[in-house]
This record gives sequence, structure tokens and C-alpha cells, in this order.
Amino acid sequence: MTGSGGKPPAAAVTREEYAAMGYGERLRLKTEQPELYRELAAR
Repeated sequence: MTGSGGKPPAAAVTREEYAAMGYGERLRLKTEQPELYRELAAR
């Protein structure tokens, strides 16, 4: 399987998951997926 089912990898984070994250988890998200981080942090 190639994972090309039209969905992003399992690393996608919901707003609820982001809200529950601690500082370290948010920092890792910002480093690994800056675009997703910016989208979630702006809400």
C-alpha cells in the first residue's frame, strides 16, 4: 500500500488534539509540520 487514499498521513492533528497538547508536543508539531501548526495555532 502506498497510502495515497486522498488523506494525509496519520500525523494529521485535530483542533481538539491540538488543544490537549502540551508545550513539547506543540513544539514538535511546529518543527515537523509548520503549515499544520500555523493553521491550528491561528484558531
